[in-house]
Amino acid sequence: FVCTDVYGEVGQDPRFDFALKDPRLLYRRGVKVGTQWGTYADLLILGECVPGGTTTALCVMKALGYNASASSSFPVSPTALKEEICNAVLKRIRDSGIDTKDAFEVMKYAGDPMMPVVCGIVRGFREANRKRGSIGNVVLSGGTQMLAVCALIKAIGDEMPPFITTKYVRDDKSAAIEDGIRQIGAKCIFVDPHFENIGIPPLERYCKGEVKEGTIFGGSILLAHLLGYSEDEIRTAIRDFMNNAMSHTF
Repeated sequence: FVCTDVYGEVGQDPRFDFALKDPRLLYRRGVKVGTQWGTYADLLILGECVPGGTTTALCVMKALGYNASASSSFPVSPTALKEEICNAVLKRIRDSGIDTKDAFEVMKYAGDPMMPVVCGIVRGFREANRKRGSIGNVVLSGGTQMLAVCALIKAIGDEMPPFITTKYVRDDKSAAIEDGIRQIGAKCIFVDPHFENIGIPPLERYCKGEVKEGTIFGGSILLAHLLGYSEDEIRTAIRDFMNNAMSHTF
């Protein structure tokens, strides 16, 4: 396990301040990370974990001009609260007079630190692969947050990579992710873990609208398939891991 730090800062409340001080700096650092990884790998499945990230995703997509919605880890999405925050952010953006076609200006006012870093990693990884005669396939793993990243990559002028998420995000009516995909022109893969009868109560709650995703959840299932594991083997591994985890008291 290797930890790579881009030495960013915590994002600020976009209702009252710049969300990001210097998204271009974070982007350049992301390019460096992607370039490093692209020198020895030709497939990158990239996930994220950002508290409040579905709200910043909503702000970014709306700022870019899309009639977007966002998912939530809660069974009943706090849509009204998200919209209230988003409206305040959009007002600041309108009052500022910035060019909302400029992805970096939008991230500065409405994004979170993950966004420019991931955009940069995608660029660097692809460029490094091209230099060594490889394609450099990238798959983003996540729901509406990675859809927002796709929208930013498009605004920057790069080709959007596909992203992968679970059927639970697709089935979340408050997210309306398929409509967002059509508007942005992104490509998405939906995976179904079939948790409805897995026999693990916390996982079965996914089917009732809780959590829905998880850090690189869909991407992990995709990678396991690419490595040759069957659906039954993947489900058994998940079940064994959860049973082992729940048998320990912390």
